[in-house]
Amino acid sequence: MSFDLSLKKTTILLLKLIFPILILAVSVFMTMVLIENERPVIAEIKKQPELPKLSTIDIVEKQQHFTIKTQGVVQPKFETTLTAEVSGLVTKTANDLKVGDRFAKGDFLFQIDARDYELSLATAKANVASAKQKLIKEQAEAKLAKLEWEKYGKGTPSPLTLRIPQLNEAKANLEAAKSEQQKALLALSRTTIVAPYDGAIREKLAAVGQYVSAGTNVAKFFSDRLLEVRLPVTRRQLDSLSFTEQNIQSKTIGIRDPQRKGNQHWTGLVIGMEKEIQKQTNQYMLIANVISEKKPALDPLLSGTFVFAEIKSEVISNMYRIPASALYMRDSILVVDHDDFVRQFKIDIHHKDTGQIYFTADINLPTKILTQPPEIFVEGMKIRTNSNGAVSKLDSIKSLAINTSNLDDKNNQAVLINE
Repeated sequence: MSFDLSLKKTTILLLKLIFPILILAVSVFMTMVLIENERPVIAEIKKQPELPKLSTIDIVEKQQHFTIKTQGVVQPKFETTLTAEVSGLVTKTANDLKVGDRFAKGDFLFQIDARDYELSLATAKANVASAKQKLIKEQAEAKLAKLEWEKYGKGTPSPLTLRIPQLNEAKANLEAAKSEQQKALLALSRTTIVAPYDGAIREKLAAVGQYVSAGTNVAKFFSDRLLEVRLPVTRRQLDSLSFTEQNIQSKTIGIRDPQRKGNQHWTGLVIGMEKEIQKQTNQYMLIANVISEKKPALDPLLSGTFVFAEIKSEVISNMYRIPASALYMRDSILVVDHDDFVRQFKIDIHHKDTGQIYFTADINLPTKILTQPPEIFVEGMKIRTNSNGAVSKLDSIKSLAINTSNLDDKNNQAVLINE
């Protein structure tokens, strides 16, 4: 009995010791199984050269014309210094005449004392009347002399006998008197100074009560609606526009003031080109007229304004536009085919603008080209393209696998972290 009791106690003690160990072993086993199931996937990626990744754009539209951009300063078409043509005292000016006042052609500006010139005109009229009377008298005497000669004379009469010299003198005196009358009338009209054309006062140089002599400046006047702008262009731009001295006139241009808000613009008309090249810039100067009209939605363009100008070319077929960065070797572009292989394609550059290139070529649309040629280009090279610049998930994994420092050189594997 004692032995059985001892065996029973020993068995219970062993069970108490083994059972926790068994539970611990099972727990460890289950933990290892779970850990094994959660281990990251081992992906085997072979090392391979990474293809260059470049941006592309599609040429999908034909550009039938392009625009030359230039700039200039607006100036009045006409500038005049108004001068007194007769002497006298300034007796009157236009109401509140001051700098900036606008006047239409023929509007009154200054009045010079006209009394002396009115008297001169009256004297001239009297002289004309006297000369007419003398001419009539000489005509009658010449007629009488001719009748007397025909009745009593013999032989050939002399001009003096027929009073021909006296008659010619009377006619000449009448013409001289009429000329003096016209001169007096002209001097009288010059006592009134008017606006020579539609414009405005730039500077006032005379006032009421001031005595002016013939040749004295009284005001400076300029056309504030009919304006002119000189636009510098290069020889290449002229050639691109197909402008010649014969067809350059009547070309329209767009004028814009960069300091004004909104879409305010004016239309100009090219009237010619200066006959010499600017020595400092080696550029040509186009001359354009601009009419600055005041409209409800358009303020007048003021003289002295710095403006931007745009000149459109004639319609050109097979014209395309690309960013300047896409140009390769000065006369080519890099075309990407459907399999992402790159080929060099020569183009005929028609015009270069700020950041843009216009060219003509026989291209099947749509065509994909590189926006930035690679530093090293080989004909037929393969690239990765992504027009929006985003990197795909597969590209990210490949890049991580190739560039990571955790590569296992023995089995050529990289550990990829599960997402």
